[in-house]
Amino acid sequence: MSLATVKTAPDAYAVEPTEKYLFLDFDGPMHPTTTLQGKNVALLASSPSALREAGFFVWADALEQLLAQAEADHCGALRINVVVHSSWRAQPWFSTPVIRQALGALGDRICGFTRSELPRGQAVEDTCERMGIEDYVVLDDDIDAFRDCPMVQQHLIAVSPLRGVCDDAVASSLSQWAHAVYAAPSGTPSPSQY
Repeated sequence: MSLATVKTAPDAYAVEPTEKYLFLDFDGPMHPTTTLQGKNVALLASSPSALREAGFFVWADALEQLLAQAEADHCGALRINVVVHSSWRAQPWFSTPVIRQALGALGDRICGFTRSELPRGQAVEDTCERMGIEDYVVLDDDIDAFRDCPMVQQHLIAVSPLRGVCDDAVASSLSQWAHAVYAAPSGTPSPSQY
C-alpha cells in the first residue's frame, strides 16, 4: 500500500477551544489618554494609518502579542475574543472596518460591541447576558464607570491612563487571566485570582 492511498480518520479527540472575552476600552488601555489632546479624532477616524500616526492604538500590538502567546501556550485550546466597550463606539464617525485595521492583528479578535446607549458597566453586564459570556475581563482606566456593577467590578483590570496595557502589573494580570482555567459561576473569580 502506498502512502498516497492511506486515509486518515477524522480527529475524534478534537476539542473546541475555550472562549474567553476581553472587554476593551481604547483611551487609556490602547494609548495614553493624553493622545486625545489637541487632536480632532473625527478627522483622523477615516484612516487607520492616520490614527496610528497620531499616536492612537500604540499598545495594540503589545496586547495582541500577550493574547497570542496565551493561545499558543494552550496549543489551540483557547480563543480570546475582544468586545469593544470604548466610548468611541457611540461617536458618529466610528467605523468598524477602520478601527479593525487601526488595531492591526488585534482587530481580527473583535467579535462585538457593547450597547452604546447603556453606561459602561451595565453595557458589559448586558453583553455578557446576551452572549452567554462567563469568562471575561474588562480593561478600562475609568473605575468609576463600574461602581454600580459589583459583578463587573470583580472582572475589572484597572489600567493607568498613561501606561495602558504596557504597565507590568496590567500585563501580569492579563496573562494570569488568559492562562487560568475558568471556574464556573459557583464562585465568581476576583481579579486577584487572575
